[in-house]
Amino acid sequence: MSDPILRKAKKRVKQKKGFYVHAGVMFAVSCFLLVLGLIISITEKKGAILPMMVPIAAMWLSVLIHYVSIWGIPGIAHMGDNWEAEELEKEYLNLKRLSNTKKNLSDEEYLELRELEARYKDEDFV
Repeated sequence: MSDPILRKAKKRVKQKKGFYVHAGVMFAVSCFLLVLGLIISITEKKGAILPMMVPIAAMWLSVLIHYVSIWGIPGIAHMGDNWEAEELEKEYLNLKRLSNTKKNLSDEEYLELRELEARYKDEDFV
């Protein structure tokens, strides 16, 4: 039995598990690099913490990119599997509505500029 929803759910769970493993490994490596930098700074009397920050920042950037690839950017609509179909349907309905509007109007009516309603009084101007 090859249920496409079950297959998709398994794929999503596998992606999430991969992210959690990635984040856990990066946390452990970051801690190790910070402790190593502290030990070197104390024993060698050199500032070794700052050079350790560059690879740590790069690693966490990779975790952030991994997060966005799975869940998307928070607060912004994620382009999921149905996004393209939904956008296609919106565009189709919009174009259909516009074509129906054009069909109901003659060329003169369609191209005619209508007067805007004045929502002010002439004495309001200086």
